[in-house]
Amino acid sequence: ATPPPSSHHPMLNPVVLPRASSVVARGLRLGWRSVGQISVARSDGPTLVSTRHSGSSVPAPSPAGPRIAIIGGGLGGLSLARTLQQRELADATVTIYEQNDGVLARGGGIFMTYGAAVLDKLGLRENFLAVANSLYKFQLNSDGNVVVDREQTKSPMQFQVLRQNLQQLLFDSVKDMVRFNAKVESIDESDEGVKIVFSDGTVEEADLVVGADGIHSTVCKHCFEDVGEPVWTGYQMLYSLTDKHVRKDPSLVTSCYSAATDSDTGRSERFYKFSFTLGSKEGSLRKDVCCITRQAKEPMTNAWDSTILVEEMQDITKHAFSDNHDNCHEIVENALRVFSWGIYEAPIRPTWISAKSKVVLLGDAAHATSPFAGQGGNQAMVDGYCLGTFLADALEEASGEDSDFRGALSKYEKTRKAPTEKIMKSSVTIANMHFMTGWKANARNFVMKAANMFIPEQKPWDKETKLW
Repeated sequence: ATPPPSSHHPMLNPVVLPRASSVVARGLRLGWRSVGQISVARSDGPTLVSTRHSGSSVPAPSPAGPRIAIIGGGLGGLSLARTLQQRELADATVTIYEQNDGVLARGGGIFMTYGAAVLDKLGLRENFLAVANSLYKFQLNSDGNVVVDREQTKSPMQFQVLRQNLQQLLFDSVKDMVRFNAKVESIDESDEGVKIVFSDGTVEEADLVVGADGIHSTVCKHCFEDVGEPVWTGYQMLYSLTDKHVRKDPSLVTSCYSAATDSDTGRSERFYKFSFTLGSKEGSLRKDVCCITRQAKEPMTNAWDSTILVEEMQDITKHAFSDNHDNCHEIVENALRVFSWGIYEAPIRPTWISAKSKVVLLGDAAHATSPFAGQGGNQAMVDGYCLGTFLADALEEASGEDSDFRGALSKYEKTRKAPTEKIMKSSVTIANMHFMTGWKANARNFVMKAANMFIPEQKPWDKETKLW
């Protein structure tokens, strides 16, 4: 089998650094049928309600077979529902409970690697390509010098898609499974099953609950031990996008290291920027993006709707990237909104399976990581596909008998926990690499340049790609 597609975000490097980062780190000792009207909102920013439902909710689960309740209608929960749907499990009832009144897509663009392979296996490749931009080129610049200049001709390295559109296409494939306005108030797990109480007073019972409700998971609070709050990493991300087509080459991703003098301290401040085009190369879906990461002086909110004035990012961009690298000035000047996010990471959980093995976690509820490895959404989708595959296998083997999910859950955790924890641990190390100075920066650049010569062409659609 061929290796998995490139696993990292261009905040690191989509081609070179996934393989090279470990070398550098060691060398430098770093350490879910529509019953209402569907309306799609204008894509004028990363945080949008893209789909709304009016009308009745899904029918009550049939007691004839196992009932699987997925809490959370994000990428991981929707991927799980689609996987189970594809297996045509006649006896099972699968319901996604989403607390919002529609598909609420938070965040901006997503670099798709493993997630693209999952969509292909879920029969959604063409739907995905209709809303995604294929990326064939990558260039890394360090303080004015080109370190890596790479191009693929046969296959894209990866893809870039607006999270709203990605979540929409997954929702469209499983919309008869989703119940909106279903905010969980409490979850009670017993030997017989799980009782879920919602804020409107309704009560549902399930044989298995899947917590796919993100980093601030309600499922975790009720069914798992407290491992502590997310930890501040010391980094701030500034994210701007525009519907003005200002970048010269939409198939190119650029990354750039730069330095500028801090006006308050007089000390040199390091910046890391990457620019790309998401949605499509042309047309109304296209958005050009400039994202800058810098070290922050104090903790700040990680709310996805946190914004700053466009003028503030203009000042930062002109200060840190005076050469207007990859038209970053025009992107920011024409920005629809500018987001400012404090970057946090969650503590590692000792287990993703509850005490009575009737509740399990996936995605950010299980392993929320900082974004520097670019794998949050991708790994949530792989979680969903993996868990769905193992659950479907168990249900088919049971053949109408009482289903015991313990084996499937154990296999899922054993398969997915170690690799996702590896990503969690490496993500901040990757961020630290972006802010190296002196000989460490020179060593980083040398390793990335050399590694680029030996990395084979990436093939996201390869049928032999291993997801786990």
